[in-house]
Amino acid sequence: MRRVTPDDPFEDDGVSSRAPRVARLIDLLDDAETDGGERRGTVSRGDPPPNEPTRVIVSAPTILSVTPEGEGETVAVSLVLPPCGEGKKSRRVKLRLLVEQYADLRAQGVSLECGDISEETAAMLAEAGELSDAIRRGMAALQYGDRSARRLAENLIAKGIKRETAEAAAAYLTRKGYIREEDTARRRVSGALRKGWGPRRIREDLRARGLEPKAVEAAMEELAQVDFDEICAEVIRKKYGDLPVERAERQKLTAALMRLGYDLDHIHAAMRLLSR
Repeated sequence: MRRVTPDDPFEDDGVSSRAPRVARLIDLLDDAETDGGERRGTVSRGDPPPNEPTRVIVSAPTILSVTPEGEGETVAVSLVLPPCGEGKKSRRVKLRLLVEQYADLRAQGVSLECGDISEETAAMLAEAGELSDAIRRGMAALQYGDRSARRLAENLIAKGIKRETAEAAAAYLTRKGYIREEDTARRRVSGALRKGWGPRRIREDLRARGLEPKAVEAAMEELAQVDFDEICAEVIRKKYGDLPVERAERQKLTAALMRLGYDLDHIHAAMRLLSR
């Protein structure tokens, strides 16, 4: 992700021909938030009579400012939205976009200069802001451990993010390498082998983690070189000691090994190794 530099084309309120009008709108909004009253009228009507309550009404979405934030990886877009219904007030909102989103919108010809914008542009900005928020929340979740793209999307949906947005955020983090499902599968396999699991249980665990089929199959292909007969024999030695002689005890041992993910071929081969 590139960082914002002084040469990046962020608009300056002082340069825009609409700057005085936007500055006046900001003043009205600040007054409304300060005194808690209602000033009726729009930004174009001039000063209200003294002691009139403050209520700012705008007729179109208006961008107030566009500024880089932090270390230049996000862009803050402050705008005011017109009332969405009878008796509603104008709303000031602040969206945080990734620099990549900002650049994409500019490339699409979307105007991000201060001043009035279309409803369509406002909707595009809102959608981009929602995706940016989902991506940042997804990155925070990944700090607590590996997650598949599907599991991360489910986690974001559970937190109230729309499914489409959550899935788009997971896809973005996968493209950027924050989610590497094949690496996650390898780590899960390594841990499973240390626990003495058989191939069937390992496959079930990978699927339960929501990993993509290709990541699961890649990990299972690497297991083709593993001697599960020997691993099963080692499990028997560590957990059960000598092989039981009684048929009923052997059946119990076989059932326990099958729960660990071994099939009968592995179990019989392991018992033959131990019998020698």
